Amino acid sequence: MARKTRWVLALLVVAAAAVVGCSGFSDDQATARCNQEQTAHAGGACFDHSTMISCTTAFKDCGDSAVINETACPITYSCP
Repeated sequence: MARKTRWVLALLVVAAAAVVGCSGFSDDQATARCNQEQTAHAGGACFDHSTMISCTTAFKDCGDSAVINETACPITYSCP
C-alpha cells in the first residue's frame, strides 16, 4: 500500500512541475503585455517590429519569466 501511495505522490509532483513549467501567456495576454512594453519604450528607435515579435513569442512561451534585454538595439525578449 505504501508503495502505491509513493507512486501516486511522485506522479502528482511531476504533473505539478509540468503545469508550473507551462506558465506562458495566451495570444491576447502576450499582445497586451507587449503593447504596454512598446508604450514604455515609446520614442526610442530600438522597439521595432522584430522587437514586437520577440516580445510576444517570449511572453507566450514563458509568461512573467520573460527576460528583457534593453541594452540591445533592437530590444530583445527571451525565456530564461
